[in-house]
Amino acid sequence: MDIQFNIVNAICFMIVQIMLAWGISIGVKYLHDQKIVHLDLRSENILLKYDEKEETLMPKISNFLWSREIYSGKTSAYPIITLSSGEEVWKRWYDPDRLRNKKRYDFLPPSDIYSLGLLFWEIAWCKPKNLPFKDVPIKNLYNHLTYNNYEKLPELPDEYQCWGFLINGMWKLKAEDRCNIMTVELSMRKLFKGTDSP
Repeated sequence: MDIQFNIVNAICFMIVQIMLAWGISIGVKYLHDQKIVHLDLRSENILLKYDEKEETLMPKISNFLWSREIYSGKTSAYPIITLSSGEEVWKRWYDPDRLRNKKRYDFLPPSDIYSLGLLFWEIAWCKPKNLPFKDVPIKNLYNHLTYNNYEKLPELPDEYQCWGFLINGMWKLKAEDRCNIMTVELSMRKLFKGTDSP
């Protein structure tokens, strides 16, 4: 009976994870539909609100300091941002082109997709202080990624394996190889509603 109880709890917890990931993807899709890229998607910038009517947690995207209009790079936030070197942990969620400090960096949706893939990885693992690439120094992260060194996904139940495939499609090294937000949101919706074919 304990084993049955643990399996049921694990499945319920996975459903909550999928629901949160789907909710975040809906928010990112909304931003991209408005021609905005967030550019700072990570767990610290996702707030959770309890919805009493639905009795569930609703994710809300926050911290739009880095957000920009797609293509133009215009922002309504103050454009000069300085952070001390001790606060570089957020760079772990940068897409490889941005991490590499390309001189001509385009503010495009694939940057958010990469970060969203890492955020989904965090949700899938659901461990405190389990940062992506936590054992790789920031200065070495780009080189680490160019050799296809990706984070290992947790063992997912069979019915959720397509989530792992989706995450792998989100954190591709080249921006043009990544899924788009419509594919991500649709896949998460199907997964949450019980259809595992993206």
